[in-house]
Amino acid sequence: MTDEHRSDVVLAESQSGAIVPPAATSPPAAPTSITTPGEVPRPTGDSATAAYTGPIAGNSSGRTSSSGSRTLTPVPIAWQSWPVIDSVWVLLGLTAVVVAVPAVVWSTARNLPMAIACGLVAAYSVWRQFVPTVFELNALGVTTRTLGRSRRVPWISIDRFVVGNRGALLTSSGAPLEIFRGLYLPWGGHRDQILSSLRYYLPHAEDAQ
Repeated sequence: MTDEHRSDVVLAESQSGAIVPPAATSPPAAPTSITTPGEVPRPTGDSATAAYTGPIAGNSSGRTSSSGSRTLTPVPIAWQSWPVIDSVWVLLGLTAVVVAVPAVVWSTARNLPMAIACGLVAAYSVWRQFVPTVFELNALGVTTRTLGRSRRVPWISIDRFVVGNRGALLTSSGAPLEIFRGLYLPWGGHRDQILSSLRYYLPHAEDAQ
C-alpha cells in the first residue's frame, strides 16, 4: 500500500505482532445537578422517571388552602307577642285612642252613627295589640298565629324590611298601601336572632334602618 492510499486510522502493533485498535472514547459523564440548600435533589439519568417527593413550590407545607366555611342556616325561632300585657303603657295608650276617637267625633259632629263608625275603625286598626300573636321564622317564611288562625308569608314575597327600635316591618315593593299591608315583627327579646334570619333569608332585600 502506498503512502497516498494510507488510512487516517493508525494501527498500533504490539510486541507479539497482534494489531490492537485504538482505545474507545468513554461517553461523557452525566452532568451533576445543582441543588440549593433545603431542596431535595432531583434524580437524573435512567432514574429520572422516579417520583419527586420534594416540597411543592409556593406551599412549603404541602397542604392546599381550604375555603371559608359557609354561613350556618339560622335555627327556627318562635315567640309570642301580647303588647297590652307586655307593657301597661301600650294598654293605656291604645285604650285612650279607641275611646277618644268616637268621643271627639261625637263632640264635634253630634252624629252618633259617625262616632260609632270612627270608633270601630280605630278599634279595628289596633285590635291585634289586644290579643296574643305567635310569630315563627323558619326556612319556609314567616308564620303568624292569632286566635286560632294561621298565616304564612313566604320569603320570596318580601322585598323590603325596615328595622326599627321595637321591631321590623316586612313589606312588598309596589303593593298598594305598602306600609299598612306589611307585616310587623316585634323583637320580643329576640332582636339579634330575628335580624340574623332576615339577613340570611332575604340577602337581596333592602335593609332600611
